[in-house]
Amino acid sequence: MSDAWRRLALLAVPALLWASDAAAFRVDVDAQFRGLDVEVVVHSSDMETGLIMAVTNNEPTDVRCHFQFRNGPEVTRRRRILLEPGETLPVRHSPGRSVVRMRVMVRCEALEETGS
Repeated sequence: MSDAWRRLALLAVPALLWASDAAAFRVDVDAQFRGLDVEVVVHSSDMETGLIMAVTNNEPTDVRCHFQFRNGPEVTRRRRILLEPGETLPVRHSPGRSVVRMRVMVRCEALEETGS
């Protein structure tokens, strides 16, 4: 192997290691909206930024959503948000270790309107 190829190989190894650290992971979303017009969009899923999703409430009433994040051996993490009509909020989760696949369960329910 020539010296040029050896130098190229030595430069490529750290680049490959860095790329694997920032690699994206698969996200499976199990959404249970119970007939509500709610949208969940995954914006980012890599080890550097974590999982970032946008949740939009297209209903005329407030909606509460519960999230469960599972990724193998880690403890299930939970989040809860309250969305006003037409509102979009980010939901984030940063896993503590390397992830190949993240499972997210989303359950949303309309809040009862209270009369004045």
